[in-house]
Amino acid sequence: MASAASIREIRRLSLKGGKITLFVYFFKFCNFRLPMTKFCKEVLDHYAIHLSHVHPLGLAKVRHFEYASLSQRHVLEILVFMAFYCLVWKAPFFTCNL
Repeated sequence: MASAASIREIRRLSLKGGKITLFVYFFKFCNFRLPMTKFCKEVLDHYAIHLSHVHPLGLAKVRHFEYASLSQRHVLEILVFMAFYCLVWKAPFFTCNL
């Protein structure tokens, strides 16, 4: 039986020694770009977690909230985000639930 890795090509960004590897699929799936937005950084800082601790679907929810708020010309606030989403642990990652 073929493994998931052999079914689809897993690409990663090439980095020099001593750096962490970032997977391209994560960036595409979450619509995540570097440098990260101030709001995304604010969410991570508020919950005192690192980007690598967040499930891709959880990060996608943060980005969706950000885009929806900006499209409606609302000011991005962490308290408003917290009114809609709560951070939960779903091993081995954190994610955001309604």
